[in-house]
Amino acid sequence: MYLCSLFNSIKMDYNTSREKLILPEYGRNIQRMVEQIVSEEDKSRRTRLVYGLVEVISQLSSGPKDGDFWHKLWDQVFIISDFKLDIDSPYPMPSKDDINVPPQRVEYSNNEIKFRHYGKLINNLVEEASKLENGEQKNKVVAEIADQMKKLYLTWNRDSVDDSLIFKNLYEMSDGKIDIAPDIHLTPTAVILNEEKKRQVLAQSKRTKKTNSNKSAMSKGQPKKKKY
Repeated sequence: MYLCSLFNSIKMDYNTSREKLILPEYGRNIQRMVEQIVSEEDKSRRTRLVYGLVEVISQLSSGPKDGDFWHKLWDQVFIISDFKLDIDSPYPMPSKDDINVPPQRVEYSNNEIKFRHYGKLINNLVEEASKLENGEQKNKVVAEIADQMKKLYLTWNRDSVDDSLIFKNLYEMSDGKIDIAPDIHLTPTAVILNEEKKRQVLAQSKRTKKTNSNKSAMSKGQPKKKKY
């Protein structure tokens, strides 16, 4: 009972009950040092202490110490002090308005893709193919694009797809600029699915070999059991 009452009388110090860290990357000790410096009455002493603190912070910061490195550290000390630090600084104190500027809104692309399952790359290829002059070269390019579209389509529909559907999608994607030649034949569905299955089996085989190799390496590194 005594231990229970003693435990209950102890005030637990949780981070949630502590003062919020202004720059958490520097930790609570640095923030307490800055608060102590702010409370120092002598300005010249405050200035000397901040110079020393900036040197300490520089040791905690990684990366090259050139360019705006030192300016950044002094700004961060001012920020940690909640802009209450009155010292002779080599750099002017930043203002709250400059620090608390909200980030600019990033505009998302409004490019609409008619058939999302083919992806943006296929859409771009179709646009470029539409600009080619009619002829043998254009037919070859279009045939390769259509073949790739069929393969991509089969990743979503594993059963089958009729070539006429691919040709129709290609016609619509190109806004009627590409009308597939009647003598173009795409890779048969069975061949595409069989190749995909082989790739999956090969990938699984490689993963299995790698796993077995790692297990073998780990077992070799284990010390041999002593026989008693």
